[in-house]
Amino acid sequence: MGDIREPAPKPSISTEINTSTRVIHAELNKLITARIPLALPQCAKDTSLYALGLSVFARIYIDIEEALDELAQEHPLERRDHSRAVVRWLMTLRTHGLARKSRLQNDLRSLGAKVPPARTQVALGAISDNIDNCLRHKPHVLIAYMWVMYMAIFSGGRHLRKELSRAGPGFWPSPKSFASMGSFSDLSRPGYTFLSFDGKSDGEDIKADFKTRLTEGDALLSEDERREAVEAADELFRLCVDIVTALDEEVRERAEVKRNWLQGVGWLGAAIVGIYLALSLW
Repeated sequence: MGDIREPAPKPSISTEINTSTRVIHAELNKLITARIPLALPQCAKDTSLYALGLSVFARIYIDIEEALDELAQEHPLERRDHSRAVVRWLMTLRTHGLARKSRLQNDLRSLGAKVPPARTQVALGAISDNIDNCLRHKPHVLIAYMWVMYMAIFSGGRHLRKELSRAGPGFWPSPKSFASMGSFSDLSRPGYTFLSFDGKSDGEDIKADFKTRLTEGDALLSEDERREAVEAADELFRLCVDIVTALDEEVRERAEVKRNWLQGVGWLGAAIVGIYLALSLW
């Protein structure tokens, strides 16, 4: 008789998401990495471009965490047994120190950031609608949003924070407030505190706890729920690419408006000088 081999273990939901999104993830990472230097000195004189981008992506984190807040306040008998189990699992994923909402809001205030530009509203609206649908009907899909967005901070946050810290105190609003805060590489710097975590491990312990708890509830998901979560992660990455494209268009338009304004000022100045000379000669 031939060997009877046990079937290969099913990959975790996080592995399935990573495998499915590898190409689009690499595309988004390349787009963002290429644009970080454009928002910092020497290319940028102030934080306006950085604040513009942050105002958009912060909205995604805030929507996720507000959905989780609403789930936490929900009466447990409002859902069928399986859905209740998934929601309880989601609540365990909210490990202490993971939430980014308050830090992002403080960073946006320190930067004087305004609402996300209109060009990004289509993609942001789609993401918000998806999260709302998860909240109402498919809470398991929120796992994909949490995995993609929080792991983005854990995986690339330190690199981004390092790049931002190199901008120096003169680049950031209210530089006087930095005087008593020591080295500018401190993790509590207003403007990008959302990239830092409390504790001596700088988030490594939080990341490990998050991944462990995600694995612990993995078996709760049916095949259809796993597929929906993976599809949601794919769509989230595609919508984030759309957001970057929309931000590019917004920045180009702002640059064009500024260029036209400067040209207009130049023409106005020339006209004033011409009038002055004409009157003088007259």
